[in-house]
Amino acid sequence: MKTTVTTFLLGALLGAAIALGVRAAILSADDGGHATHEGGQPVAAEHAGHESGMAMPEPAAEPEPTGFLIDLGNEKCPIMGGKVNGKTYSEWNGLRIGHCCPPCIEDLLAAPEKSLDDAGIEWREAAKLVAAVRASEGGEREALLAKAEEKYGIVRMPEGSE
Repeated sequence: MKTTVTTFLLGALLGAAIALGVRAAILSADDGGHATHEGGQPVAAEHAGHESGMAMPEPAAEPEPTGFLIDLGNEKCPIMGGKVNGKTYSEWNGLRIGHCCPPCIEDLLAAPEKSLDDAGIEWREAAKLVAAVRASEGGEREALLAKAEEKYGIVRMPEGSE
């Protein structure tokens, strides 16, 4: 009885797959054994257009970050407390914050003020300076930019500045 039910279910599933137009990939002997669809198109996504001569679309470029950014210059990771690696940074509130590893970025951005405060990293004065630069113009802005450069280091100038 079990065999009959199993055979019936498998037959029903196969019939449904065929009715829905599902086509199995077949191995094409003339292309070195790559799996292809019936029309000869490659199955694997990494091969899309590769063997058929179709143009591959260019990957979308990440937009370049903009806006004023100063380096907080923290020597310890605000999440793990270890030494920053000099390669991993997050950007928050106009501040570039160093981390020991990429997973710490997400943790910081979940609660940046608390994380920085708990780690004992001074950030409030730098954030006030960023806000002041953003709100200023002319000579006042130039003076604030000079202060930011001297105290923190400017990573990215504000828009409209040279």
